[in-house]
Amino acid sequence: MTARLFGLEPAPPERCRVLEVGCGAGAHLVALAFQLPASRFLGIDPSRRQLAAARRLASGLALDNLELRQAGVEEVGDEVGEVDYLIAHGVYSWVEPAARDALLALCRRCLAPHGVAYLSYNTYPGWALRGTVREMLRLLAPTAGGPESEEAAATALLRFLAENSRADEPLGSFLRNEYETVRRMPAGYLFHDHLAPLNQPVWFHELVAHAARHHLQYLGESRLGDMAAERFPAATRDALEAIADDLVTSQQLMDCLQPRYLRRSLLCHRDRRLQRHVGWRAVTSLRVAFADAGLAAPPQGLGIAEEAPEAPAARAAAEVLAARAPQSTAFATLLREVRRRLGGEADRRLRERLARIVLSAHAGGWLQLLPRRWDLAVAPARRPRASALARRQAASAAGSVTSQRHEVVPMGALDRLLLPLLDGRRTRPALRRDLAAAGRAVSREELEARLQAYARWGLLVPGSPAPSGGSKMGAPESEA
Repeated sequence: MTARLFGLEPAPPERCRVLEVGCGAGAHLVALAFQLPASRFLGIDPSRRQLAAARRLASGLALDNLELRQAGVEEVGDEVGEVDYLIAHGVYSWVEPAARDALLALCRRCLAPHGVAYLSYNTYPGWALRGTVREMLRLLAPTAGGPESEEAAATALLRFLAENSRADEPLGSFLRNEYETVRRMPAGYLFHDHLAPLNQPVWFHELVAHAARHHLQYLGESRLGDMAAERFPAATRDALEAIADDLVTSQQLMDCLQPRYLRRSLLCHRDRRLQRHVGWRAVTSLRVAFADAGLAAPPQGLGIAEEAPEAPAARAAAEVLAARAPQSTAFATLLREVRRRLGGEADRRLRERLARIVLSAHAGGWLQLLPRRWDLAVAPARRPRASALARRQAASAAGSVTSQRHEVVPMGALDRLLLPLLDGRRTRPALRRDLAAAGRAVSREELEARLQAYARWGLLVPGSPAPSGGSKMGAPESEA
């Protein structure tokens, strides 16, 4: 979406060609192939074990649009053809310099004229402290028994350091924050980021310069809010504007203010002319949704101050989006409903004001902008049905599942039993009976709470209407 807002015309997600370098166990690429059956996907990874896991996940999902190959980035030639999107998540900082060069050369060689490359990488100055924690864990944590046991031992060590370090020391505070971060992350995160043999962060300006040597340019961040000054107070924004006279310097200063330790950057061909000023009209052809599907209480004002003239429209927009969550809403529908909630006034400038509110809330991280509607249910049906992908992931005892919003949702013990049962054939009494037979008795209230949570997170796909009184969620929207 960042590419579209900045004036690029990338291929629509519904019909595109995607190459993922370092696809690993396929959690990301398999989900994309499942959700976008008319697009084509190729994943490469040097690990035979990881690719075997990806093939197990894809098996049974009838994904004839997905191909997986065992190869390192240096081995990929012109045979992959032209792609619209190239994804390299968790690769750039974790490979040797020669492989980094090969990755950017591949971007230049394979990207379509309006193609977009996504790179995630660790950055300074945020990784300066995090790198110290990494060295502690690599020095002191046991390193035997495989990735799972090594990660468990390192997590236990990090917990010990966090709980026993001095509260009045800066490092102690950082260790506690780091442990809380690791505790919330999916399995494999600590092993990949802290225990991997090679992990070389870079300054943002170094990545931009490296891309330029391969005739690529920095497009933006995958989430516009990650590069927007709106997340800082007004005084800070004014100071940034006075100090930084170019995009790279401004972004580098923001990294120092946070301090940022990870970037998710987009690159495109150097000869593409970008429009850095995002006009409000760009929003009017898109769909809008809350950025966080799991919010129990969506933000009422979308980051707009109560005393601001835009506050009533922002509150009305938040109410409309909350009623339709987790589904996205077409901007035209949002405008119509906001106008109705404001009393139906013939405000000829409401369209512009609302578009500016949405754009500001997107930059601030409150809202998502989307080109297409998700295939999901906003309420549990009489016979609830989770996506085939989520059911398969849960049955495989994975630590998380992927929602229809393409977001990672952590799982607990109950979820691993319940989600595989949500095939659209079981009523609530049948679900409770099958759970009891599996050794997990749940009350009506507990079951309903889980089903409502699955709907809120975007794990359910459309089915028959929910029983009377069975759902407090809004009804599915009917517009295309």
